[in-house]
Amino acid sequence: MKKLLAIALILMVASASQAQLFKKGDIVVGGGVGFATFTGDGMPVYATVDYGYNDEVGLGAFVAYYGYEEDVAFWGGKWKYTNIIIAAQGTYHKDYFKIDNLDTYATLILGYNKASVEWDGANNFGLGSPSAGGVIYAFGVGARYYFMPNLAADVRLGYGISAVQAGIAYKL
Repeated sequence: MKKLLAIALILMVASASQAQLFKKGDIVVGGGVGFATFTGDGMPVYATVDYGYNDEVGLGAFVAYYGYEEDVAFWGGKWKYTNIIIAAQGTYHKDYFKIDNLDTYATLILGYNKASVEWDGANNFGLGSPSAGGVIYAFGVGARYYFMPNLAADVRLGYGISAVQAGIAYKL
């Protein structure tokens, strides 16, 4: 029992004394893939950059590509969907869990989605190739676990290109 208490005390002191992971002037670049999309079966890919405006607020960019197809056997073809997102990203970093090497943050994204739809089949039924797009927003929470001083696993949960995003982040 004494050993368990000693280990718990050491872990608490170590985590309480952890250095702040996100600081003013930091530049963190990253990228990854999305899971649990809100539409279709494709797997989005994304890239981000996060600049430390101060010790808690990051400003940067988010770009993503998401394409998928929907077979319509009855009509003898398929719809092809494409989304290209270019956006500004803001992050708010706060150490909620006091775990060494863990950078937790909330994110807000505002940008433009260049979306297009194309019919690929024998007959397009007089349909053109409609396209859409416009202003988009996304929000969520994330965490970067630094397993090396400048290299981290990055996971995001929320509303955006997908409900779950996982990737790698590198602090320049």
